[in-house]
Amino acid sequence: MCEEDGMEKKKFFPLNLTKSTKELQQLIAEHPDYPIVVLAGEDGNCGDYNWMYCSDIRFGIEDLLTVETPYNDEIVCADRDEFEENMEEWLADELDDQGVDVQAMPEEEFQARLHEEMEKYEPYWQKVIAIWATN
Repeated sequence: MCEEDGMEKKKFFPLNLTKSTKELQQLIAEHPDYPIVVLAGEDGNCGDYNWMYCSDIRFGIEDLLTVETPYNDEIVCADRDEFEENMEEWLADELDDQGVDVQAMPEEEFQARLHEEMEKYEPYWQKVIAIWATN
């Protein structure tokens, strides 16, 4: 640090807490009927404060499953591929619990049942404008 008139010159570090709203405005203009969701990253709040400003903010369009999944009622699903993988495991466990030998089941039959289960959730997928925030 330099001294100027007997006082140390303080160096300021930007917090980068603001982000232009241009991208968000464009998404809203292009998709006015989509609701907005906010996803908080694990580093979004250190836990010392009720609320914390985030320095890393991003926007995008995402598919969101708006109901609980049968395999985990504590998560929000926003990835269709992951949903299918988890549904596949869940269905195999469900059939096993019902005494069905999944290993002996023809693959086409299992896939048909999986497709049938997944179709039940299709009306509950919704396009949203996502805001990701973390530090």
